[in-house]
This record gives sequence, structure tokens and C-alpha cells, in this order.
Amino acid sequence: MTTVKNQPFERHPHSTIIEYYSEEGYKVWIEQIKSGKQFILDSSAGRGSQGNAKQKIAEAFQEESGLVLNIYSTQDVLSLQERSHLGQTILIIDKASQNLELYTTTPETTAGEVPAPSANSQIINLLSAAKAVIFLDAPDKREYLAQALGIEASELVEVRQAAAPVTVESPWWVEGTKTVALSLILALGIRSFVAEARFIPSGSMLPTLQIDDRLIVDKISYRFKNPERGDIVVFSPTEALQKQKFTDAFIKRVIGLPGDKVEVKGGKVYVNDRALAENYIDEQPHYFYGPVTVPSGSYLVLGDNRNNSYDSHYWGFVPRANIIGKAVVRFWPLNRMGEIDPLPTYKR
Repeated sequence: MTTVKNQPFERHPHSTIIEYYSEEGYKVWIEQIKSGKQFILDSSAGRGSQGNAKQKIAEAFQEESGLVLNIYSTQDVLSLQERSHLGQTILIIDKASQNLELYTTTPETTAGEVPAPSANSQIINLLSAAKAVIFLDAPDKREYLAQALGIEASELVEVRQAAAPVTVESPWWVEGTKTVALSLILALGIRSFVAEARFIPSGSMLPTLQIDDRLIVDKISYRFKNPERGDIVVFSPTEALQKQKFTDAFIKRVIGLPGDKVEVKGGKVYVNDRALAENYIDEQPHYFYGPVTVPSGSYLVLGDNRNNSYDSHYWGFVPRANIIGKAVVRFWPLNRMGEIDPLPTYKR
């Protein structure tokens, strides 16, 4: 669908609100950081359409040897203690108010009153030592974050998306082309009762899968065989993800099979102590993980966008029962319609 601009949000009386469309959001982050802002709150919706913003920010600060890290948990923040260039590091934190222990718990007083919690100084000191921190959080968390950081709310620059755009229906021939393309794919061998269509909502599988790609997921093959290393699979949220309120299916690449020993170090993924030749990633992993042994009946999955993917190295393994099927064919956009490339080197 095509979008047109609507009326913007009103300005908050005590903040700087920069309005933008989410696909251009990373540019606003860069402008604010270069102007000397350290703490930024992005309360916009639809952040997935920004694509690989992390890589674009890193490129913008390349001359300053800037590092860009995604932070998903308190443990991720604590690991920053081991970094020697924290002052040059830019942090992107998703739902800090929910995922980080920004405040310490306080015991109940003898009078039965619970005093206001104090900030977690260890976490706040590490965040304050970074070059910049971008909080991806709800707009009503602004005061909560500012209080934890020990700053005035007006010092927390807020970046907000322009008001919800008005949608204009695409021309009939565009919708018709999509329908015909899907019908052709199904007619050429993909049986509708054993397959389903899926779209890609985020950049975690870049460069293999682009945002808004449409795929056909084969749901019958795994009834007769097990997933193989290198397969791109769709799976329902694991128990750990359900506890984090995730409900939509995930799509990642199978890396570790049951019984495999997996480790990430030195920019490479090792399976059973052998480096995996991965021709489908653009950037080597910048983190360390493992070694871990994949439990029986489970799989270890990673996103091809190795440094910008919320996957097994954060939340654990995928039980066999959670796997819905294998992504086999891309049917939209038309200029990339066909099998999903590239075929992993180790499967040739």
C-alpha cells in the first residue's frame, strides 16, 4: 500500500520531539548523537521498517570508530564492563523499562510503607559511560527512564513517529499481480493444504530475507524428516518467548542440531569445534556465546543478520514441536520471486 502524510503529533511542552517516518528513523538518531545528545527516547511505532538501522549507524560513525550494540537484557548491560571503548559505543535498547533492572528493589518499612525505589547505580553508570543510548520504549516511560538516569525529563530527547499515515489503496493491478503470482506458485506444486504464506516483518534475516518479503512455508516435509542445518524455519514462540509476551511466529536459520556443540567466538560460529562456512551473512558476529550443547529434540537457531537478531543466543533452544515448517519459496516481490538464496556452502 501507498502512504501519505497526515497531521503530526503535538509537541510535548518539556521535550524536543522530532517527527519522522520510521523507515528514516535512524537518520534522526544519527543527527541527535552528532549534536551531542546522549540519551534518546524513540517512542515511534513500526520500528521494524527501519531495516538494518544498526549497520547504518555504524557506517555513519565509522571515522570515529563508533561501536553500535543491541541491548536486550540486564546481563547485556553488565557485559559492557568488559569493553575498553565504552565511551565510543552507541547502545540501542529495546523496552528498557521492561527488560532492564533500572531500579533496585527496596524492603518494606516497619510502618508498612514502601519507599520509592532507587536507581540501580551499576546499570546506570554503565549506560552513562556510553557515547549515546537510544531507548526504544513507550512514550509514557519517559519520566520513568529520566528518573532512573538522574536527569531532567527535558534532557531526554524524544524521537517520535509522525501520526498514523492515511492509507491509500494500491492500484487494482498491483493487488491482482500479487494474487496471480501466488496462484501460479501454488499451481506449480505447492499444495495449499500443506503450505501457508508468511511475510517478513523485521530485518533479522538480512540479507537473505528483506523486510516485507512474502514467502511460502512448506508444512509437510518435516512430517517425514527432521530439520537440517541451514534450513530457514518458521516456529511458534518458545516457552521463554511466551513469558516475554511474544505471540507471533519467528523465522530463523537452523544452526545447531540435537546433540551439537555450538560456540560463537572470534567472529565465527563453531559447530562441534569446526568453523561453519556461512555464505549467507554480510557481517561476522561481534559477540561471544557458548559453548552449549543442543538438547535432544531441540534446535539452535540464529538470524542471518547476526548482530541484529533476537535469537537462540539470547533466549535458548527451539523444541521440535514448535517448528511450523520450512521457508521454501519467495513469491513477492516479483523481481526476486523464486527459491530463497543462497544455498548454504555446507549443503552443496
